[in-house]
Amino acid sequence: MPRNGNGEFDLPAGNPVIPGTVIESSWANNTMNDLAAALTDSIAADGQTTPIANLPMGGYHHTGVSNPTLRNQYATLGMSQDGLNTRVQITGGVDNIVGTLVGQGTTYVAGALVSFFAPATNTGAMTLNYNGIGARSIVSADGNQLLAGEVQAGSFYMALYNGSAFVLVSSTTNSNVNLYQASTTGWIRPVGGQYPVLTIATATTVNVPAGEGYIVPPGIDGETNAVKVSWSAQTIVLSYVNSAFITTVTVNAAGQIIQYSGPAIGSALRTNAIIGIVQHVNGAASIVQTQPSVFGDDGYLSRATSSLLTGNILSGLKITPNGVAPLQLDVSSGLIFQPGASSDLPDSPNTLVVPGQANITFRTLAGESTVGGAILTNAPVTQYDPNGAGVVATIPQNGDAVIHRLYYLYGQFIWVFGQFIYANVATALNYIEVDRTDRITSTRLAGATLLAEIIATKATVNLTSATAEILAKGAVFFSIGSSGGIGEAPVNGTAYGRQDATWVPVVKGNNPSMTGTATLTGTSPTMTQVLSTPGSGSAGYIVKQGVYDWASMTPVAADDKTYFRSYNPLDGLLRSTTTWDLEDGSWSFGGNAYTQLPSGTSAQRPTGANGMMRYNTDLFGFEGYANGSWGSIGGGATGGGQDKVFYENAQVVTANYTLTAGQNAMSAGPITINSGVTVTIPTGATWSIV
Repeated sequence: MPRNGNGEFDLPAGNPVIPGTVIESSWANNTMNDLAAALTDSIAADGQTTPIANLPMGGYHHTGVSNPTLRNQYATLGMSQDGLNTRVQITGGVDNIVGTLVGQGTTYVAGALVSFFAPATNTGAMTLNYNGIGARSIVSADGNQLLAGEVQAGSFYMALYNGSAFVLVSSTTNSNVNLYQASTTGWIRPVGGQYPVLTIATATTVNVPAGEGYIVPPGIDGETNAVKVSWSAQTIVLSYVNSAFITTVTVNAAGQIIQYSGPAIGSALRTNAIIGIVQHVNGAASIVQTQPSVFGDDGYLSRATSSLLTGNILSGLKITPNGVAPLQLDVSSGLIFQPGASSDLPDSPNTLVVPGQANITFRTLAGESTVGGAILTNAPVTQYDPNGAGVVATIPQNGDAVIHRLYYLYGQFIWVFGQFIYANVATALNYIEVDRTDRITSTRLAGATLLAEIIATKATVNLTSATAEILAKGAVFFSIGSSGGIGEAPVNGTAYGRQDATWVPVVKGNNPSMTGTATLTGTSPTMTQVLSTPGSGSAGYIVKQGVYDWASMTPVAADDKTYFRSYNPLDGLLRSTTTWDLEDGSWSFGGNAYTQLPSGTSAQRPTGANGMMRYNTDLFGFEGYANGSWGSIGGGATGGGQDKVFYENAQVVTANYTLTAGQNAMSAGPITINSGVTVTIPTGATWSIV
């Protein structure tokens, strides 16, 4: 046995040897074999030996070690502190950089973090290739290809591999962060302020005029380091003519025409200048608008920020019923915030002017399956799109109401059918917020501006009648221009906003004045106050009937009662009526609901007053206060059917109890009194157990 398990080597039997004795072969062989085995189990200094078990260091260190060169070698503390274990040593390239990373890995692993010093300032999109594994794109934190100047020579960068590209996560400069841009990416305004126009060539192609502009990378101020780009006149084939309502036509830093389905997103507008918008609601180009993003206006936010405001109404655009045609609509003129200039508004490149017009025409939209219906003038209020499935049907019952919506999208009005049935117009109003949340909205409406919500029934033949309600979305919160400043708004305790050229209350009530004498009669009196909020599950009304003097708050005629009425919001039917008689103070309850009394333990009884009632959770019964004490209420005989035969009581007393002084009690036995529980029978009282 070479070692004893504790690392100690013990000589075999026969050792030590005795001087002057003959060396026996058995002794020599055993001793030499043990020595050879012990040497074999030792670690050779020249690296020949491979350990076959863990090597405990006993609190000591490996010292004098060098930095690793392979992935299966452990790193030194100095290497980790110096960041050399993740540092790519760049050996060449400007935009397509190459280098080496210690460890000689053969693949990129998602989640791997690497760092590098940029050898030069980039001129465009970048890639990284280390250890010959292959080139992968280096992108900004929002996933975009890098623009010229985003990586600066000599700066230090860290990048995280996400499985397909290296994403810059930090740097010693701010060049890779989406910063405010004093000047925006855009088309250079021609002399005179008028841009050449895009035109429709065929149903699926558009003519794009030549132009030039600047792509402004994040962090760049003004023209310095901005990328100047030019493009030639050309005819493009629309890529999204059958899958979207609009196409945004842009140009990138390479002068290539790039199309986006719907409005271009903010991250795209960092690297692309808008040229124009093409509308193709019905599968063919129908309207084209030259709406360039304009370079050089320091007053605008970055494209990524301003795109969030796209489609907001700045003023006007109020939808009203036509005064002559009962099912037609008019729209007032107004302004919409829209990235991309109106070519004839040189001072407001991001403001879209919508002219007012009477008898607007619109296309209908139902679900995702319909590109765009026929052009209509009369509002199709008696139809709806059940649950947003894309199949239009007639509203089932005359009283049923639905909530339609009218949008504006690049010169086109679009009617979107209501999707849910409500009992009546009032119920639909109560559920307007729920409807806005639950409805299915077509992705084709991206960037569209909601102008109005129109509530109507199957019986609606006139949008000004009680069977319809128009909730206009015209701007009432924003003022544009030199006139109509906030100082002109009335000061009377009411919140006002700008609507067209007039200041109107932001919250406009419809209750009559609470002065004078009002006569309220019938089952649907004029004076009502809604108690519930939309979507609460009930619609409640307080109704005062008869003649009532609101100034003195006193009744002046018969039937001076207050009725609390509860209606089912789904079918509009009356559920219950609670009546409060103002003359004698009495209450009466109707319907099949319930009245719940207060409840609590015996210890929680309030200070008693004659006439109090409550439910006692200790005694499991109703109790009332009379003549100075609490006592049970009800609990009479019961039985099958209409029988009143049996009086039931519990069999175990679980809590201390004292009979009322001067009173007797009776229980059906046997009765068990739990250990530690006391029943106190005052002098003169009797407890009978039968």
